[in-house]
This record gives sequence, C-alpha cells and structure tokens, in this order.
Amino acid sequence: MGSASEGTATAATATVVAESRKRLIGDGLAISAYALPDGLVFGLTALQAHYSLADVLANSTIALAGGAPRPLPQPQHLSA
Repeated sequence: MGSASEGTATAATATVVAESRKRLIGDGLAISAYALPDGLVFGLTALQAHYSLADVLANSTIALAGGAPRPLPQPQHLSA
C-alpha cells in the first residue's frame, strides 16, 4: 500500500539523483578540459622525440605515481 510519504521520498530521491548527475557531468568536463590539452602536448612531444610505446607508458606511470597523494602518518601517542 502506497502512502503520500513514499511519493514524496521518491520525488526527493529523483531530485538528488538529477543534481548528482549534473555535478558528475560538470566535474567530468572540468577534468577533460585539463587532460585533453595536457595529453595533446605530451603526445606531440613524444612523437617528436620518437618515444616507443614502452617509453610513453613508463613516463606516464612514473608521472602519475609521483602525483598520487601519500597517506598521512599516523599520530604517535606517548604513554606517560
């Protein structure tokens, strides 16, 4: 048996999902706006330097690993 509160909850959920999808698209476009020119410049530079596929993969892996956040150190509690 449906109630009015179930209809309201469904409408609220649909609104949240729509807003979430809108933000996802916006965030994806922002990332693409940076990644596309960066990849284009790297690709053209790699072509001019006659990089092999292995060189490109190694360079990308090292660059991405260097940019990855490191975990924060755990606090050391001194027992007195």
